[in-house]
Amino acid sequence: MAVIFTRLATKSDIPEIMAVVTEAKKLLKSEGNEQWPENYPNAEIFTEDIEKNYCYVLIVGHTIAGVATLWQEGDAPYENLTDGEWQNPSAPYSTIHRVAISSEFRGQNLTGILFSHLFSYSYENGFHNVRIDTHDYNKRMQHIMKKNGFEYRGKIIVDDTGKHEYSERLGFELNLPEPKDDRH
Repeated sequence: MAVIFTRLATKSDIPEIMAVVTEAKKLLKSEGNEQWPENYPNAEIFTEDIEKNYCYVLIVGHTIAGVATLWQEGDAPYENLTDGEWQNPSAPYSTIHRVAISSEFRGQNLTGILFSHLFSYSYENGFHNVRIDTHDYNKRMQHIMKKNGFEYRGKIIVDDTGKHEYSERLGFELNLPEPKDDRH
């Protein structure tokens, strides 16, 4: 079995990241899912994520098998949840965005491994609350999120293009247990 781990992405990873994202877009499109249009996510967005130290790659052996962004600051669309409520609305949270697994590695529960590592990074950085969203028609991602402990909390409105073209997303949340300070 190959070694599996995650690390922060670097700018030199961009070509491999974009290859994984291109494969993911093809899968989404084959399922009638238009969540990621041709121009999103793009290399510029991943470059910004990398510069903020928010982009992580999943490595299997020596190959980038997956990518995800772990946003670690307030995420405006998540502040206005409708048709529900966050379990811990005032708690600091991280947000997972732009998740993709290479077609070469699909079906191996690698998204679960990637999520597990992102949960650990969140926890280590003081975020015991992790959020994520997806379109109503992205049943694949909804299944993966529920399988990995996320619970549906309500709907959020996202500006998909930055041009005031809004769409509704399903908001999910995972709450990690608070640490017990019994080291003394």
